[in-house]
Amino acid sequence: MQSDIYHENVQGVEYSDTTLGMGATLEFKTNGKVYYNFLGQQDSANYTIKSDSVIDIVDVDTYDIKTLTTNQFVLFSKSADSSGTYEETINLIK
Repeated sequence: MQSDIYHENVQGVEYSDTTLGMGATLEFKTNGKVYYNFLGQQDSANYTIKSDSVIDIVDVDTYDIKTLTTNQFVLFSKSADSSGTYEETINLIK
């Protein structure tokens, strides 16, 4: 993972943060699982490719696939509810 950028606005209060990869990895396997390791914490989740441009990581979020090349994978999510908005961009590199 190169970076995880998120921005939220909850009841008018803005918050943004950028987390650099710091050695974090995500590995999408053909068995429908994504394995991730972040700061020594390892876990996995199921994922489903909904279309050419949408991937759902179960119990995490549904992401738009913004870029997919042999060296770069960019995921974007945006949601809103009565309390505010939330956006996340995950930049993955090989």
